Amino acid sequence: MADSSTSIGSMAENVTGSFASLANLITASSYLAGIGFSAASILKFKSHKDNPTQIPVGTPVALLATSAILTFLPSLKGTASAAGVTTSEVEAAAKSAGVTAEKVESAAESAGVTKEKVEAEAEAAGATASQVSAAESKLKAKLSG
Repeated sequence: MADSSTSIGSMAENVTGSFASLANLITASSYLAGIGFSAASILKFKSHKDNPTQIPVGTPVALLATSAILTFLPSLKGTASAAGVTTSEVEAAAKSAGVTAEKVESAAESAGVTKEKVEAEAEAAGATASQVSAAESKLKAKLSG
């Protein structure tokens, strides 16, 4: 099959896929929590109106602010893209933070991800040796650049 660098490419694809699912989960959770905090805020405003000494006005205001933040949090992703945050800037930030291919390989090994497991997953997914080699070359080019 391919050498140990193949596992990095496969891991990168798996991680990217996981982050996409995680982003969708965070987006949905944020919207739901925002709606929940809105409802709680309305109820607290009513409680404050009924008994202002028991419920300070700051409580429903804080709930309303939290609701607004959670409701509009998912739109920040589009804002980051519109602000011009690029993949190369993220890669540069990772490089300046000291994230290297060797550290990723070390973390993968300590997590129990082996070359054999990755190759078996690639075969199970129907990836050919030439596809794996092409992905490996692209990844090596990105890591060296």
